Amino acid sequence: NRQVLACAPTGSGKTAAFLVPIIHHLEGPRKQGFRAIILSPTRELAKQTYRECVRLSEGRGFRIHIISKIKQALEKYGPKSNQKFDILITTPKRLIYLLNQEPPAINLSNVEFLIVDEADKLFEDGTRSFRDQLDQIS
Repeated sequence: NRQVLACAPTGSGKTAAFLVPIIHHLEGPRKQGFRAIILSPTRELAKQTYRECVRLSEGRGFRIHIISKIKQALEKYGPKSNQKFDILITTPKRLIYLLNQEPPAINLSNVEFLIVDEADKLFEDGTRSFRDQLDQIS
């Protein structure tokens, strides 16, 4: 197990710095379910990360998903779904919502990577809310 904490200025390539190793390590789609989760503080940042992930993994066959609408996510990832995915990009609250469904609408048992993007923004409010959210996810 390795943990990395990296800080760098905007536009310096932080997103690529975590996406390239994930894409390399995962090698290709395995139809085992989500193997990497990327948490972003906002939907807009999640969308940017999604676009970059699609660009960097082009031609590799990965199934990359972003949760934009909870209702669609419940149908797409629900327990009756036979689809398999590789990389999920979302906000903590959306992921927690899916995990709190009965039965959980998403399975994280095959996750190898958990990336907390812009962690400083997630902790900015000075409360324990993000810490509590992270505890629910892990």
